[in-house]
Amino acid sequence: MKPSRVRDLARRYAAGELSLDEYRAQRRKLIDGVTTGEQKLEYSEASVSQGKQPRLRRFSVIGVVVMAIGVAAFLWIEHSHESYLRKTQTRVVSETGPALVRTFIETNNWSDASLGQFLQNWKALPPHEQKAARGSYLFPRLLSQLREQIVSQQAVVDLAAGTDSDVDSASAHLAHLQQLAIALRVKQRD
Repeated sequence: MKPSRVRDLARRYAAGELSLDEYRAQRRKLIDGVTTGEQKLEYSEASVSQGKQPRLRRFSVIGVVVMAIGVAAFLWIEHSHESYLRKTQTRVVSETGPALVRTFIETNNWSDASLGQFLQNWKALPPHEQKAARGSYLFPRLLSQLREQIVSQQAVVDLAAGTDSDVDSASAHLAHLQQLAIALRVKQRD
């Protein structure tokens, strides 16, 4: 393979065979010859293919490495996200006692469905969480509101007993309230 004139010129300058001025003058002459068409640039097929092959291999290797890093990062993120979800879901399922009481008070929903859900969540709490809930600042408010609901519903049942009203649904709601009172160990007034 014959080296190009530009490379030969650069090597001679690097070896100290040419001064800077001589190098620039010869390079200028060569460049002017190429731009005017007097000098033809020739590339050997071997030098062109050799120049591209390592570059292709390099890009292939870099591509594989980048893909491997991407897959590893994706798997790491997914694994981290799954463990975070498991921890979060565990916390949601096992809500703390004080948070359960606070949520129920804030929603102020005394429907049968809401009472049933609260009762189910209460029974699922471990004893130390139930104790923490009883010690929370909102627990007395919950008990007070529960007593008011029981008294109110008892009055509805008593009034409905003397009429053709739907006594069964009022009695069922009172039963739900009383079940909650029992679960919370509320002393009921007679």
